[in-house]
Amino acid sequence: MEGQGGDPDKLESDPLFRRVGLPVANGTLRTHLLFTSRFNRSAMRTELQRARKWMLRIDVIFVLLLLVASVAVSDLGDITAGVLAAVAVGYAVVALVVEPATVRAIFAGEGDSQQVSTDSFN
Repeated sequence: MEGQGGDPDKLESDPLFRRVGLPVANGTLRTHLLFTSRFNRSAMRTELQRARKWMLRIDVIFVLLLLVASVAVSDLGDITAGVLAAVAVGYAVVALVVEPATVRAIFAGEGDSQQVSTDSFN
């Protein structure tokens, strides 16, 4: 069966890997940040700058996959396509607007000149 076992070189082209691997990678990065904020607060700024780049890339890819899935099921005649598109838009708003604003708010009161980059593609 395609996508199960087989050649590890073809793993990245497996749709199941993309559907499961992206959220797992994103969750792992977010869990790492949660751990860092709890047990190593002094490293939080640096770790957030490193992880944020990858989290946003994963978020954008996931949003695109949701939009592609929405288009793919649009001819079924039910609300699935609309729900997928709405989730994609909501996910994009959180990733591109809410999270950067939250990061700025978290570090705004620390009084030092070092800023946390919210431009995650650099």
